[in-house]
Amino acid sequence: AMKFGEFLERLEAGEEGLYMTTQESLGDADDAPGVMGAPLVGALEEDFPLRPELAPVLIPANINLWMGRSRDGASSGLHHDYHDNLYLLLRGRKCFDLFSPKHAEALYPRGDLVRVHKNGRINYAGKETFADGHDEASEKAVAAFKQLKAAEMDAEDEDEDKLDAALEAVLDAEMAGQDDEDFDDDFDDEEDDCEPSFGDGDEGTDDPRALGAALDFSERSAGEAALGKPKAEGANGGRGAAEEQEKTPPDNFSRIDLSQPREAILRGFPRFHEAKQLECEFQEGSMLYLPAGWFHNVTSFSGEDKSGVHMALNYWFHPPDGTGLAKPYSTDFWQEAFAERFGPDGPGL
Repeated sequence: AMKFGEFLERLEAGEEGLYMTTQESLGDADDAPGVMGAPLVGALEEDFPLRPELAPVLIPANINLWMGRSRDGASSGLHHDYHDNLYLLLRGRKCFDLFSPKHAEALYPRGDLVRVHKNGRINYAGKETFADGHDEASEKAVAAFKQLKAAEMDAEDEDEDKLDAALEAVLDAEMAGQDDEDFDDDFDDEEDDCEPSFGDGDEGTDDPRALGAALDFSERSAGEAALGKPKAEGANGGRGAAEEQEKTPPDNFSRIDLSQPREAILRGFPRFHEAKQLECEFQEGSMLYLPAGWFHNVTSFSGEDKSGVHMALNYWFHPPDGTGLAKPYSTDFWQEAFAERFGPDGPGL
């Protein structure tokens, strides 16, 4: 790992190819993943809102800062995120290659594809969730915590049997969470999701909001050998500053290397021809809203100002699965999690 000070010194010296991606999120006093959990982002919390006015009804999962230097362009590798992503470009230039989640099977993700929810949220074998990203184990943990809280209040009236039962329920929920250890794929985005600990936490459209019925896959088409190994950076999940990581890319990375000629890609991954590709280029001061499940390859170019860097800030929101602005989520799970973290009068509540 590299310390941020060293990263800045090397950037200032003009070193190319450096890229600070998703920072490790520090938990709060109760080990709930922090929304602004990374120390660097936390130090800047007075400089931007926890819940931007542009998306006042969405529940933030995580906020990250991205920064690097590359005149010729640094690629993230083709992948999707598990959250809705509001991406703000502060310096430099970014090029996005975009593919709808309805073409997920034709994009050959590394994980065993099980389901694409109507809102774009993608599930892999052993890591199934509801459309908004929470799962049954999380619900049980929340219910157990609420039971414990009520029992603690009753204990003041000497009802120790209720307290014992509540403690046992919490233990059972924790054991269930260990059995489902990879639900933490929500910080794999290398999502994945900031799972709250209530311990104190149609064809014809590329809009996943209009996909119609959810897509289900009983088995995933097997691609042949990958044409190249994308770097595990930029996918809500590369850990540390400018760190070269020799590890297997997570489930949400595609096996396809877009830098290869199209003919070569199709030889290895014949269904790729089904995927409609969109291209988007934007400059500093621009924003991009990318719903969960959209595959994207991001190429970052340094700015032409004296800083010579590219820099972006992004918000990951738990993907909405409700009926509209009045009810963005089908359940109150994330709203209650946010209120538990920041209080009933927290930002945007």
